Amino acid sequence: MCKPTDAQKMDHLQQPLTQQHQSASSRFFDITELILTLTAFLDRAVIANLCQTNRRINSICTPRLYSFQNFFLDTTVHSTARILNTPEATSAFARNIQNVRHVISGPLFASFYYNCLLLAHTTASSQNLEQDLSFRPLLTAEGMAGIARGAAGVPPTAGDPWKQTMMPIGTMTNLVSFTYFPDLSIRFFNHPAFVFSARFPKTRQAQIFWILQQCPHLTSLKMDLLFSEEQELVSLAKALPALRSLKKLHFTATTDISKDWSKLVPTLVLNAPASLECLEMWLEDIYESDFDYTSVIWDEQDPQEPDSSSAAGHRLDQLPEEMTRPRDAWTGELRQGQPLIHLRRLYIASFAQVSPTDMAAIFAHCPAVVELHIPDLDEGADVRRVARYIAESCPRITQVFQHGRVYDDQQLTLEIVRAVEEQKLEVLLFSASQGGDDLIPVMLQRHSTVLRELRLDGSIRLSSKSVQKILCTGQGLEVLSIVSIYRATSYITLEDAVAVEWVSKKIKQLGLAFEIGATMPPSPDAYYKRLEKEEPLVLTEDERAQFSLLETLYRQIGALVELEHLDMRVVVECTPFHYSYHDVSFPGMLSLGDEVVGKPGYLDLLGGLKKLRSLNGSVRAKTDETRVTFGQRECEWLNENWPVLEDLNLCSYMPRDKFLDGVHGRDERTCFGWLKKLRPKLNLEF
Repeated sequence: MCKPTDAQKMDHLQQPLTQQHQSASSRFFDITELILTLTAFLDRAVIANLCQTNRRINSICTPRLYSFQNFFLDTTVHSTARILNTPEATSAFARNIQNVRHVISGPLFASFYYNCLLLAHTTASSQNLEQDLSFRPLLTAEGMAGIARGAAGVPPTAGDPWKQTMMPIGTMTNLVSFTYFPDLSIRFFNHPAFVFSARFPKTRQAQIFWILQQCPHLTSLKMDLLFSEEQELVSLAKALPALRSLKKLHFTATTDISKDWSKLVPTLVLNAPASLECLEMWLEDIYESDFDYTSVIWDEQDPQEPDSSSAAGHRLDQLPEEMTRPRDAWTGELRQGQPLIHLRRLYIASFAQVSPTDMAAIFAHCPAVVELHIPDLDEGADVRRVARYIAESCPRITQVFQHGRVYDDQQLTLEIVRAVEEQKLEVLLFSASQGGDDLIPVMLQRHSTVLRELRLDGSIRLSSKSVQKILCTGQGLEVLSIVSIYRATSYITLEDAVAVEWVSKKIKQLGLAFEIGATMPPSPDAYYKRLEKEEPLVLTEDERAQFSLLETLYRQIGALVELEHLDMRVVVECTPFHYSYHDVSFPGMLSLGDEVVGKPGYLDLLGGLKKLRSLNGSVRAKTDETRVTFGQRECEWLNENWPVLEDLNLCSYMPRDKFLDGVHGRDERTCFGWLKKLRPKLNLEF
């Protein structure tokens, strides 16, 4: 028997390793979920290159190429070019139409795709779908039947058959989210995918309504719409019930609000699909917006088409009978669908022109609402009556958000807080432009034990005693924010802040402004200016009194062991230097102190905030004080005691920094670089 050669031995040794390597590779690509998870971290260009590796990887990764979260189609010319600029790209899109999950679209793509759908229907009508296997992925028999039927009240309008760039494209049967922006730039007119019907808002909206009804799995829809006449509202009202899987619906309705549109909001709400969980609706005046508003008549002369009159006549001959016969007059009757028993979030910005009867019908139609955003009401509306039937019709309301647009919605907020069942309200956002103290007794007395989130924003004015009452009464608070963007209009004095025990120990997010008795600019003999001159430093009686109060405040804040986000601001007087809360720091807060030299410091009192993720407000290390009192020791302490800290407004640039550099010399502290090196993900600048 012949002995194996050295080459045969080597082949024998390498064979198991090769088989093992192939086996691992095969097992990897057999796990579809793993592939989809990993490709989610890759951009489209990388996946496109990956698809060219081999046939197997191509078949696995190609669907991912067309199912991205943000699949922009024509919000810009450049992104449109990727899909619609060449027949090859459009053909690839058509072959993978069943993989599309998320679309952000504009009129260019929408009208082009609509015409491709019509072409697909025409092609399917002249072919045998059962025998033509190449066409089957593009359009199922059920999809073809849907196209043939058209949407109820919105039949397919005539196409633009003279365009040679179109090809049959099937329905996006697996589409789950669709966003539509109506902007149509003149740049699109020369694009290969441009079709004549894209120019007209009314026409393309009818096309969009009809396209969406061919997407049975659609769960999220966001659209900016134009209503120039009531028939368009009727068309949408008939299209909405067909979206049986829809969960999120966001509309911006643009119209001439000087006309009678009293039925717009009731019609859209009462005809929304019963599956809806979130409904947002905005109303805009067409004369105050930049909406692409063009009057729509089918025989209009198109300046972009030299023979547009004859073309328009040709299209008119092709229109279905439903589109050419006279429309029925608007009767004002509402076709009410099933109650929205799954709707949890209701955000209707305005109830302008809506009658009390229709308003009552709307809220009765939404009995499961939990999150209510306060709408604007017509001037002279019975605010108390509206609040009462909102509370009665929607007994599950636990979250109220008021955005401070008009005075009436502030009053409506207060009335709803009063009308909601006692100890029921959990979240309240109140953004007022005036007043505020009358809110506190109402809110605290009725909901103090369950209220977990309270945000008082805007220019709301609360007295120091009112803020104190919140701190000593809101026992369930997890989020408390009483800060405004600019100057503090609501704040608590240092004396009031430490005079009571803060009852809530669950606070995770705290935003407050404190009046600590200090004025800006500081006095020439401030304690930190005497540190190098006096050893040990002897504080004045006023300084000792203030530091005693500050120490108590820091202890109270340090006891909030669940705190994750802290925004503390010092109330300062406006001077010619234009000081803001950013220009100062809380005295002694960012210092560890030194008993030998008598330097006060209370940073170690905040050592219990192990969950702290962000700290901002009056906490800068480049103020007059902290340039002297903050250094390497404090940086080491921050690194050791706040392990999850992500954002700290320590080194952000302020206009006074250049001035202070001239006074004190350039800030060359190396401790910031040391801290940044140890914690590279820590953001020290806001």
